[in-house]
Amino acid sequence: MTRNRIAIALLGAMTAIAAATAPAIAQNTGGARVELRCDRAGEPVDLRTCLANSEIEISREGDKSEYAADDLATLGDPSTGDLSLTMPHNFSVRAMNSSDSARLHLSVTTPSGRTVHEAEAGRHQYVQFYHCGPQVEYTCREYNYTPGTSN
Repeated sequence: MTRNRIAIALLGAMTAIAAATAPAIAQNTGGARVELRCDRAGEPVDLRTCLANSEIEISREGDKSEYAADDLATLGDPSTGDLSLTMPHNFSVRAMNSSDSARLHLSVTTPSGRTVHEAEAGRHQYVQFYHCGPQVEYTCREYNYTPGTSN
């Protein structure tokens, strides 16, 4: 009888510890934080300015979605000039700047807050990042932008 009570008490304690640490574990098991920004002369402008005639391609764990400028509100508020997304372990982001006068920026930050990738693009240039694996590291990135055409 005493062993059963100890086992039940231990199980209850383990459940409480697991519940308390679950948010921290979930926070660290995700991928990176991706931020897309649009600015003109250093001042933020609506992200749709940079993406008016192009799309953002986002792949999350193999599921690829394309977002036109009008769809950006489903991801966040593009009117502030930036969009911040938390990504899973495996992801990619790719966008072409279609603005004559604004610059499109992409930054990728690890869950610990370390920036591992930054890129910016002028008209008809791409910003992109491909993440491959459990760690968001420099070795996983392929390139930051491609002038003119896609690869």
